[in-house]
Amino acid sequence: MAIRKTTKQRIKHPDPAWWHGLPAPKKIEMGTRVYDTLYSVRTKYGVPETLFNRLREVNTAIATLFNCREAVKQLAKYYTELQDLLLNVGSNEIVTFERIKDKIFPDAAAKINGGLLGVLMDIEAALNQNAEYLKDQSIGIFLGYILPAKNNPDLLKLTAAAIAKFTGGDVILNGKMPWPAKYWYILVDRNDGHGQTFAEKIAGAKFIDRHELPKHPVTWTYTVELQDKNGIAIGKVCVTSVTVWKGRDDQGPEAGGN
Repeated sequence: MAIRKTTKQRIKHPDPAWWHGLPAPKKIEMGTRVYDTLYSVRTKYGVPETLFNRLREVNTAIATLFNCREAVKQLAKYYTELQDLLLNVGSNEIVTFERIKDKIFPDAAAKINGGLLGVLMDIEAALNQNAEYLKDQSIGIFLGYILPAKNNPDLLKLTAAAIAKFTGGDVILNGKMPWPAKYWYILVDRNDGHGQTFAEKIAGAKFIDRHELPKHPVTWTYTVELQDKNGIAIGKVCVTSVTVWKGRDDQGPEAGGN
């Protein structure tokens, strides 16, 4: 069990957006990335060298433990296989134990100053006091302190990209639901003299039309409009057509019917 002095309180740091946004492996890599990138220019950016020393110590310890995971996994696999042998080999059959020679865990008596997240936040605070750093946000993005701006989509170019396919019994529309669209609003012209009629409004990118089929081949044309969460149309409408009919054995022309 890890031991710490009872006089030290565990600090629950707030969850910074940049930390929350990093995938798990990047959280381990971040300490090294900050150290390697900023150490040579620490004077330029006004970051105290003591912070770098703390960062190097705690990040090295964390990285060591992180790298132990694979060794521990292999060790667990070895012991599981060994247990299986002991349970299932023939009576009186000898099972040989291999001695584990490699040192998997760090020295239990090692004393490390912890608090990687706190150190990273202290470095961020120091950087934000420096005019040179604030001029160029690209280094903050590279280090992970600043999350890249989320590119807003061009709402005029969004489309459901729907394609209609006749299965012989139903028509299936498949396509996309690009953000920030929430709904498909579907109209259909069944070429029966009634023009476009409402088919369905769905919160998804797949629609199955089980409307009664005509006796002879007819082209049905679907218009799919994207709508946002408030039901407001966005993007470009998508138009797709397919020929349907109720032929022999209920099979349409695309399914091989006559």
